[in-house]
Amino acid sequence: TPEKHLAERAKMILSEIPKTSKFVPPTKLKFYHSPGCAACKGLGYKGRIGVHEIFTIDEAVEKLILKTATTTEIKRQAVASGMITMAQDGVLKALEGITDLEEVFRVTEE
Repeated sequence: TPEKHLAERAKMILSEIPKTSKFVPPTKLKFYHSPGCAACKGLGYKGRIGVHEIFTIDEAVEKLILKTATTTEIKRQAVASGMITMAQDGVLKALEGITDLEEVFRVTEE
């Protein structure tokens, strides 16, 4: 069980996944944390995994790009069209046991 503030932050991030997204978070949240071992020198990780922002350039986003809109305007439309942010992708990976919340929040801080 993650610390209360981490779990609440994760729930908030997951609640912001647009309903139009093909990524649906589970209703019951189960997070993982590795205590580490001698082979990983206590880190709990082996190798690397990407955390990505994922969105499709639909007609609305394309129009904004063509009119050289600001990145803020493009991101706002991308989110409305179902974009998954880096933090959301990371929390989804934490739910799969690929990483843990502490690492997600460490690498996605803006």
